Amino acid sequence: MKRYVGFFFLSVSLLFLFNFSLLEGIQNTLNAVASAIAGGIPQKLPTL
Repeated sequence: MKRYVGFFFLSVSLLFLFNFSLLEGIQNTLNAVASAIAGGIPQKLPTL
């Protein structure tokens, strides 16, 4: 039983880490798009 609890907490913490890194990646992409639009070069945006 104790092993299942440890596995549960491990998966939850991994999920939190994955979500935070995913949010940071989305934020970086949005910042790049916003700076490109502000710079007036929407043609040079990489296709996602």
